[in-house]
Amino acid sequence: MNVPDRSLVLETKLSPPQVTADLLARPHLTERLESYRWLPLTLVSAPAGYGKTTLVSTWLSSTEGVHAWLSLDPPDDEPTLFVTALVAAIRTAAAGACATTLGLANTTPPPTTETLASAFVREIAQLGESLVLVLDDYHAIHRREAHDFLTAVLRRPPANLHLVISTRHDPPLPLSRLRARGQLGEVRASELRFTDLEASRFLARVAGEEHVDRGSAYNRRIEGWPTGLRLAAISLRKRLPIEPRSATPGIGYARDYLLQEVLDVLGPEKREALEWTSPLGRLRADLCRWLLGPDGIGCHGDGGEHLADLVRENLFLVPLDDRQEWYRYHHLFQDMLVRELERRHGAGSAARVFRLAGTWFERHGMVEDALRCHVSSGDTPDAARLVRKHGRGLMDQERWARLDRWLRLVPPEVLEDDPELLLLKAWNLENRYLIPEAIALLEKVDTLLAISERSPAELGAIRHQAEALRSALPYLHGDPERSVAMATRALEKLAPDLLSERGYALILLVLARQMSGQRGQAVEDALNALRESGPKLTTFQGRVFTALCFNYWLEADSQNLALTAERALSIGTQAGLPETEQFGRYFMGIGAYVTGDLATAERTLSRGISRFSTRDNTWIHAMFARALVRQAYGDDDGAGSMADEVLSHALEVQNAHQIQTAQAFRAELALRQERPAEALQWVTSAEMRPSVHMLRFYIPEITYVRGLLADPGGSQVDKARAFSDALLERVTHAHNRRVAIDAHLVAALVALRLNQHEGVQTHLSDALKAAQPGGLIRPFLDLGSSLPPLLGAIEVAPDLTAFVAQLDSASGSGPATAFEDGTTHGSPRPEGSPDLRAISVSGAADFLTDRELEVLLMLPDRLSNKEIAKRIFVSPETVKKHLSSVYAKLDVPGRREAVRKAHQLGLL
Repeated sequence: MNVPDRSLVLETKLSPPQVTADLLARPHLTERLESYRWLPLTLVSAPAGYGKTTLVSTWLSSTEGVHAWLSLDPPDDEPTLFVTALVAAIRTAAAGACATTLGLANTTPPPTTETLASAFVREIAQLGESLVLVLDDYHAIHRREAHDFLTAVLRRPPANLHLVISTRHDPPLPLSRLRARGQLGEVRASELRFTDLEASRFLARVAGEEHVDRGSAYNRRIEGWPTGLRLAAISLRKRLPIEPRSATPGIGYARDYLLQEVLDVLGPEKREALEWTSPLGRLRADLCRWLLGPDGIGCHGDGGEHLADLVRENLFLVPLDDRQEWYRYHHLFQDMLVRELERRHGAGSAARVFRLAGTWFERHGMVEDALRCHVSSGDTPDAARLVRKHGRGLMDQERWARLDRWLRLVPPEVLEDDPELLLLKAWNLENRYLIPEAIALLEKVDTLLAISERSPAELGAIRHQAEALRSALPYLHGDPERSVAMATRALEKLAPDLLSERGYALILLVLARQMSGQRGQAVEDALNALRESGPKLTTFQGRVFTALCFNYWLEADSQNLALTAERALSIGTQAGLPETEQFGRYFMGIGAYVTGDLATAERTLSRGISRFSTRDNTWIHAMFARALVRQAYGDDDGAGSMADEVLSHALEVQNAHQIQTAQAFRAELALRQERPAEALQWVTSAEMRPSVHMLRFYIPEITYVRGLLADPGGSQVDKARAFSDALLERVTHAHNRRVAIDAHLVAALVALRLNQHEGVQTHLSDALKAAQPGGLIRPFLDLGSSLPPLLGAIEVAPDLTAFVAQLDSASGSGPATAFEDGTTHGSPRPEGSPDLRAISVSGAADFLTDRELEVLLMLPDRLSNKEIAKRIFVSPETVKKHLSSVYAKLDVPGRREAVRKAHQLGLL
């Protein structure tokens, strides 16, 4: 059965194990769990074999409400996989939940624990309904990052989340603090031990009524240990009476017990089958059949029948899915079997199993399972081969975080000597906007290819892929003709199935055509590629529309940008291409911003873009646009918080370019918030030169000119003029109409400061002419109080009169009145737009969560907290927490004021 990489691994872990037919009901324990239902955390902690999983699963089947289950194992110790599995579990109960958390978890490098936990808490709260989340076998988690994540969640637990942790030992979580606050429910080994009466009933049920009198004796000898009692019952059922040892139950006791009383009973063939299948974390019949057959270990017997026998015997086998297709051994049983395998068949036996299983998983399309098996076996060449073979597929699926994880699994010394793996790493670096580092790797690729014994066809294929990536370099250096030549050659030479590489070359071809002034040819190249791509939606088609989006953005063509971005979003959504989807949302959002549709910009950028793509630049500039939306509504603190978040991330990943851009943006906000001294301080410390390529939403060079003009003494005005002239020359030469609008505006400001009225007339008129066709009003409105003097200083041409009137209307002022964008007073809010000053600046997608809005809608009816709780099936304490959040977001002290404010905002 072909299953995408890790998806099946997750699916088999996302359901409680099936309850056995011989389950002994223990109502006093399930009632105890139910009594903890409204606490943040319940801890079920006891040694192996005490029935923790069975108890929680039984209770979960009887309790009301939504629940999710996650069975953990050692691979989940890796922080990214831990949070990914956590979200996958929650999505079985709430489809599409925790998108931001999932995105952050798969960012490379990952975010801080606090950032990730805050996103998780916020998104769980937005679910509204109460959720029980069970983390079974939590003792498999050892890495500090996972514990820190849950600690941060429990520090501010969402009111609608009840976490249940089942573990063999207490985890390093703040249990004492939770216990002191009455926020922790606990079930320990002392409560899980069988009583004599329970033991007698269990023996009678499993081994037969004739053994009921032995229950008390067996139970005293094993000290109420449920697994020990089950072992005794199995032996009695097989009519092989035993006397349990008097030693204290534990891991060593279980191992000895299992050896003597189970394996010896099964016979040599079944014992061999058990031992040789024991290293694997999950099993199914065809895997066992192949592993034990002549192509594998070569044991006698039918491996598939072996698994069926274990299922029938209910012998320490745990089903992992509802179809009862995949199973795993009980952990104690598995540990003992692996030890016996190594003891009886040699130290390399487990590695041999992993190698064979890796081959089987690979043949069945389960690539990540195969890769981890090869790594576990120590077979690094096979692991490298697997990444070489399937890594490109991840590029075509736009699964960059997974590609990064795979590359990190390969030992560095192996990766550095493999040109194909180095090329994959270079593409991964480019995706993270580390283009110089990526190009540097290509030099090493060339060196390795020069001494490679590959065939000419293989060498050519690798070199053509490298050339597609190299086509970015001349474009970045302002040489579009050479970039066109390289990108065209790459497109001609690259195989049709290299979708990602061909898409990248096409983007560079379109960008280079646009830079050289061949706008029509740029669009024609993209459309020709689209015609030849076929009907199937792929990353290549996504790249075609991404290329067109960049083209229309640079050409200030907002109408075509909106249509093209919508198509990119559609392709990304339908084909499951996260990068294409993110680019579509990004261009829709920034296109809405520059045309003055602030509400659409905020909604599109906040709901659709997070750091789940390794293209940090898209997220960063989306955050800049969102910050400017906040600023446009006078939310200084909100805008500043977003700028700080970007800077914090840039410092965290140590990306020098992003750090410089984030610092420039903070200076931009300082100008808009009437803190010119702060902006001037940045200007004096910045080393700024006009860039060759200015593709993104925010342009630091524009801030630099405005910062120079902020000098109250005017000593920097000549420097501002020189830089402005160089900037305008650069963007004009690059045919960048979008940035040319901003460049003309700051040039007009310089001319106004120098009392050069002809210059003001020329530059402002050119800006208006360039912006009018696309309706780009925000570049003008973002000048704030500087705009009216400019408009008042020129003679408006007849064909621009309507556009200038639109600017006057949008700014809420005539030419003689200062436009106060960027202050706490702000410009008038467009009709139908939300008051963003009331929105939490934490990055939440919505003003109020669905549950908070539901509570708010009941306030005019003057219902009590208890009455509201009854209507929406939560506790009164939960209602109280929702109301506190509503009051905080609306910035009101109580109910009456909340209702009044909600009416003002159009929420009621």
